[in-house]
Amino acid sequence: MRNIFDQYQGHENRLTHALVTCLDRDRRLLGQFLQKWVKTLPLRGKKQVRIIEQRWPDGVEAPEKVDEEEDEKKGIPDACIYVPDEWALLIESKAAGTVSMQQLARHRETARRRMGLKDDDIHMLAIAVKIKTGRTRYSGTPPTHFLEWRSLYSWLTEPNIRHSLWARGLVEYMEVAERRMIDEKKPLEGAMTQFSGIHFGDDQPYDYKEAKRLLNLAMAGLRENKNLLQEMKIDRSPDGGRKMGRKKITGKQGSAVWDLVYLKGFRNGKHTSFPHLTLAIRRDDVVVVAIIPNGIKGELKRALLRRGKEHFEQMLLRIDQDMRARLRHFKKDDILGIQGPWVEVHQRHFLKRQKAVEDAILRFSIGTARKGGRGATKGQTQWLHAAYEVLSKKKSNIEFRIGATFPYRECPIVETPRILEAVAGVWIATKPLFDALRSR
Repeated sequence: MRNIFDQYQGHENRLTHALVTCLDRDRRLLGQFLQKWVKTLPLRGKKQVRIIEQRWPDGVEAPEKVDEEEDEKKGIPDACIYVPDEWALLIESKAAGTVSMQQLARHRETARRRMGLKDDDIHMLAIAVKIKTGRTRYSGTPPTHFLEWRSLYSWLTEPNIRHSLWARGLVEYMEVAERRMIDEKKPLEGAMTQFSGIHFGDDQPYDYKEAKRLLNLAMAGLRENKNLLQEMKIDRSPDGGRKMGRKKITGKQGSAVWDLVYLKGFRNGKHTSFPHLTLAIRRDDVVVVAIIPNGIKGELKRALLRRGKEHFEQMLLRIDQDMRARLRHFKKDDILGIQGPWVEVHQRHFLKRQKAVEDAILRFSIGTARKGGRGATKGQTQWLHAAYEVLSKKKSNIEFRIGATFPYRECPIVETPRILEAVAGVWIATKPLFDALRSR
């Protein structure tokens, strides 16, 4: 079924249509919106306020298909909220790219000519995915206001706003629009929405496209995490932003989607040749892991193993202790079903690109490395010994992993933004592994 907001071509026009439709249908929401984002308006009686799209008040109705570039040349704003003969708010929105100040100036000039308003009565609101840091207004009379889509999204989810049916509808449509743009590989300079948790489960089945959208938001948040930046030395080189992870998250369907974080001192070619941190959103759970791939340089492998089996064991036990300590900061019921800390050793061969055949998998809780075990987990140090032996005498494609798994059903924290704190905690706990690699 076609979404009621899909009345135009182009994501910018559709988003603007969704916004002004919701404001027009819910006049209380309209008042809250104007008071929040355009404080310079002389508001009196919301019933007098009129809202139009893709035309001026003296113009004809816009056709169903609108040429955005042609509208820019003609100086037609994306929307206009106004009270006849009193004031006008001209809205220009961008789903990608930046707002042109020349374009805004044309809108103001046209409004002065066609609406008969003075400069003081013409207000401007520019909405974009990314606004320059610190910019909220542009000098003028009255000033031009700037708003990021994700700030609007966050505001719409506030308790005193989200009770509105139309506000909830706009939130859902913004998520749909962002998912479409990611799927269509449209250029995005930032996030249009904000990460609010992962809600897959019995009530909301796993959706690959939605998982890609959530992964983009989660990774953006994690790459800005101050603790990760300080403790794990995340690589934020000049090719930052999305290029800090996978260049492209390909595919249109599947049971998992993943991305990675580079660390300083290790990046050299493809991710299969240097250690990294990975986050995966799968059909039934979230997997957080530190990976030492098969293709690492020999000097890195020697740095990890040169101090012998006992030192390797003590390193894993420190990771286990630190990870558990960090996760204890969360309510027990929120992470009751967490699996880990665990170690995995994979032996694989590849038939085609991205098509791996698992020849062997060794997986064990690090708790088994303790002689007395931990809680209900009995000690069985032979598992750790086996992992060390495989790494030290490898003769095939071997990948080593340390991490934790958060099942949706047993870990309610996954449904909240705090899951990113838990992810960061798991990654930071693996620091001894990367310290050992850096000691070469």
